[in-house]
Amino acid sequence: MKKSDVDARSVAVIGMACRLPGAAGTDALWRLLRDGVDATSETPPERYDVDALHEPRPGPGKLASRRAGYVEAAEFDAEFFGLSATEAVELDPQQRLLLMTTWEALEDAGQLPDALAGSRTGVFVGNTRADYLERALRLGPDGATAAQLHNFRSLLPARLSHFFDLRGPSMVVDTACSSSLTAVHSAVQSLRAKEIPLAVVAGVNLKIRPDEGQVMTAAGGMSADGRSRFGDASADGHAPSDAVAVVVLKPLADAVADGDRIRAVIQGSAVGNDGGT
Repeated sequence: MKKSDVDARSVAVIGMACRLPGAAGTDALWRLLRDGVDATSETPPERYDVDALHEPRPGPGKLASRRAGYVEAAEFDAEFFGLSATEAVELDPQQRLLLMTTWEALEDAGQLPDALAGSRTGVFVGNTRADYLERALRLGPDGATAAQLHNFRSLLPARLSHFFDLRGPSMVVDTACSSSLTAVHSAVQSLRAKEIPLAVVAGVNLKIRPDEGQVMTAAGGMSADGRSRFGDASADGHAPSDAVAVVVLKPLADAVADGDRIRAVIQGSAVGNDGGT
């Protein structure tokens, strides 16, 4: 790509990393999509007792499905990320996965964390749930320890900004199912306004508690077999699942000038609502 051909408003994706059901990285995700693999599975017993909650014809408080897409717990190097073993155990696994996946995305982008320290790099995280914190608080006084202060959703981007010493905007974006896309849009706007030179954008969702599925079941919107079929005539509902994905964004002109590997180009984005539904 020639510099003269670059749209000044376009944004380059220069790094990617993910941990998704059946795919612990972008190469694995491509193989999964290429081969049409079904990555859903039975609910792991360490999440919650699906046997006690599942019913073929579910009533109040029950689950319509035994299955969903789950991300396997990854070994976390607490010392590497500046945490004690005790802190790591008490830390929301969403934060642990974000730290690991962000490191991998920056590596993929050829960005040295030491070189980014102190920069105006922004962090935008799409997220809608805090299951780990809410599960602890349900224990009452025994669960409401000072350690849970680190597990509020606002700390998802702040943890990244703190560890990597990134000094641009640091925010959670919650627009329900579109949270990650809206986070990308927010980052693109910030890059175009020259508020920041680089953006780390993430989406993270870990389904630790059954509550969302119970609500969706009661509303008649839970897929009976734990599989979402968007746009398909056989679709029978939603299937809440796990995911964490991170992209590193940079103005396209800067990426071309710096010789970065460009994985994709964002030429435009928008956010809207019809105001009625």
